[in-house]
Amino acid sequence: MEVFAYLSVLISIILGLGIAHLLGAFIRLIHNRSRTMLYWPSLAWAVNLFVLMVLVWWSDFGLTRHTHWTFTMFIVSLLLPALLYLCAGLILPSSDVHANDQMARSYEENRVWFFAFLSAAIWLSFVQSFLVDGYVKANVDTGLKLVSALLSMVPIAIRNEYVQKAVVLINLALLIFYISLLFSTLPSN
Repeated sequence: MEVFAYLSVLISIILGLGIAHLLGAFIRLIHNRSRTMLYWPSLAWAVNLFVLMVLVWWSDFGLTRHTHWTFTMFIVSLLLPALLYLCAGLILPSSDVHANDQMARSYEENRVWFFAFLSAAIWLSFVQSFLVDGYVKANVDTGLKLVSALLSMVPIAIRNEYVQKAVVLINLALLIFYISLLFSTLPSN
């Protein structure tokens, strides 16, 4: 068995749990639709997270070329999906949704934690690149990640609802652009 094939199992499990959490939350929202006031930015961030989790899984295929793994490199590679899982747990209501629960209130209560974890995951991707390659490449991938990292910090500092809504739309457009530009095919190993 190849080293990364073994290591990727745990990474895939955490990504799978995050995706399962998001899908389960969508099902709960459908079941509780008469008692839950939906908040579209939360739903849009959930879609963003779903795509981001699939992107992490997709792009991790490029790690198969690395044969010398250290525990630090593995922990950093594991923390990325773990942080995204934490984001998934914060963006949509959990199973204990109460009558007339408002997603907007939940979003505001979890906003700082959600964006701190999201930002940390993006910044951690730079650490992962450095550990895997020995340097961080100055290319389009790095530039787009840098823009995403900075963008994900804006909602922590600025509470304004229009800013919150604008950031989610900009992030979704940036994510779609990023994928179409860099990840239309599986990364080569």
